[in-house]
Amino acid sequence: MINFSNLFLGTKKKRIILIVLMAILIIAIWLAIYFNWSSKEENLPEEIVPVEEPTSSVMKSGDVGGLPKEEGKTEEEILREVNPEVIDHPVRAPGTQMPSVIFNTTGVVVSIQEDGIIIEGNGSNFEDQKSRNLNIKFTDKTITFEKGKVARYQGLDGLNYLFAGDKVSIESLENIRGKTDFSVSYINKT
Repeated sequence: MINFSNLFLGTKKKRIILIVLMAILIIAIWLAIYFNWSSKEENLPEEIVPVEEPTSSVMKSGDVGGLPKEEGKTEEEILREVNPEVIDHPVRAPGTQMPSVIFNTTGVVVSIQEDGIIIEGNGSNFEDQKSRNLNIKFTDKTITFEKGKVARYQGLDGLNYLFAGDKVSIESLENIRGKTDFSVSYINKT
């Protein structure tokens, strides 16, 4: 067992060593605090100047389903000519501006391919709101969920659990506005 009273009350030599060690410890702590605070002051961020990056191809809109611009006609009149069904059964509320980027849509599975599926989309990713066949490509990171998310499958394995006639909602990391071919991140059976 260690006798602490001898450690602190022992010879004069022990007291001097103890005082020197305590002084070194105090100096070390003081230096650590000093350099830590001074380094924070020196590393203040410089003014950040936003750099405008060019739009990547995955964020650009496609060319399918755009509405022609005709002078003297409203968007509703043009829609009535291009897609008369949309007046009675719109995908978006009438007069609603279409977003410049769209990442999801819904549809019904038409067929299963080797590396993806073809769905009949509801037209929500097109200005004319026409239903079109969408060629959906799977990647290794694509996640397919069963209805109610009771099970999930990753990559091409998800194709084994999809069938023609299944209603699905899909989500992509790329802008799918005006596109009929794109890769998918998530598929949810609905």
